[in-house]
Amino acid sequence: MKRTTLIILMVMVVMGVLSTVLAAPMSSKVAVYSTVGETLCHYDMDAASGELTLRDSVVLPVKVHYVAADPSGNFMYVGSSNFGVGTEGRHYLSTFKIDSVTGALQQIGTNVALQERPINITVDKSAEHVVIAYNRSATLDSYEIMTNGEIAQTAVVQPVRPDSGIYVHQVRVLPSGNAVIAVGRGNDATTTKPEDLGHLTIFNFENGVLSQKQRIEMAPGIGPRHLDFHPTQPWVYVSVERGNKLMVYTLKDDSFSAEPIFNKELLANVNQSNQRAGAIHIHPNGKFVYISNRNDALAKNKSGLNVLTGGENDLVVFAINQTTGEPTLIQRLDTQGVEARTFTIDPSGRFLITCNQEQRLGTDGKLVSAGMVVFRIGVDGKLEFVHKYDIDSQGKDLLWIGSVALTGGK
Repeated sequence: MKRTTLIILMVMVVMGVLSTVLAAPMSSKVAVYSTVGETLCHYDMDAASGELTLRDSVVLPVKVHYVAADPSGNFMYVGSSNFGVGTEGRHYLSTFKIDSVTGALQQIGTNVALQERPINITVDKSAEHVVIAYNRSATLDSYEIMTNGEIAQTAVVQPVRPDSGIYVHQVRVLPSGNAVIAVGRGNDATTTKPEDLGHLTIFNFENGVLSQKQRIEMAPGIGPRHLDFHPTQPWVYVSVERGNKLMVYTLKDDSFSAEPIFNKELLANVNQSNQRAGAIHIHPNGKFVYISNRNDALAKNKSGLNVLTGGENDLVVFAINQTTGEPTLIQRLDTQGVEARTFTIDPSGRFLITCNQEQRLGTDGKLVSAGMVVFRIGVDGKLEFVHKYDIDSQGKDLLWIGSVALTGGK
């Protein structure tokens, strides 16, 4: 091949590569955060491969239970607890500034003492209040956010204590910003007490004050855990922990429809014990909804070891009809771990990352590690495994995972 021809071909290849790079859309750098006991870990995520690299971590006074970022992605609010009751309890709300370039966390202010375990928290649309759900007392609190992002030391006074339903497991601000919903799971009946029914309870929300607006009582055996809002349509998708269902409600004037418009089964085998639905997230494009199934039932094997008995630990993927809102099952995929309590979809919508909560012995007696698993999200919404990160949790739970787009990290 002549030298001039070779040079021309090399230039063409280079120009082709450059044009491909220049044509690729610019996207913000994504930081991923997950918890191991009292430690909140910060990872960089490679935008192309989804690979996670541990960068740093912060340690809270006690075990981290839930984390929420403000809408700007500049601050992170962390709820932690030792599960203690009364004088034995240590429960806190802490504020961290997110470095807009690196994603590193720096605490600002002091840890605010809470009345009990904060099982779930959220930030309102205007970033003026943090709302906290307490599952033991079945109530809510709101705390004012100061101009520097720090949290007030005392909660907003509530004229009437909000009743959020038995074992509230999530609190969310409705898309309007003018109302808050509490998701109350309830409890199964026991030999000594009847069932506590599940509820969805909506509160008007003004200047941090909550006043009940609507309550939906669920049927026996049905207890909701988490929900998510469609980004453009008035549809709300509810993960039903007790009952293993996906229910869809319509939303109008900050009120839910009295009954679900769709009710879908989550399990491949409905005749399994200890099955519970987990977290739920809608893809940023509004076309798909993802839910985790969880099962950590144990029994002794022939060697006397407590091993998993089976069950479904998987991610269930539904396509959403963009006219009716109806979800249609398109995939089930093993989480490659136990008890996927939480997962996150990165802000670009390209990757889903699970947080498998517990370390257990599998049905074969081999160790199933806790840890994180990264899945690529296809254009059809289906998931493809790409990375697994085992974590020696040493008996500590992995209770939360989330991701934030870094505004200064392009």
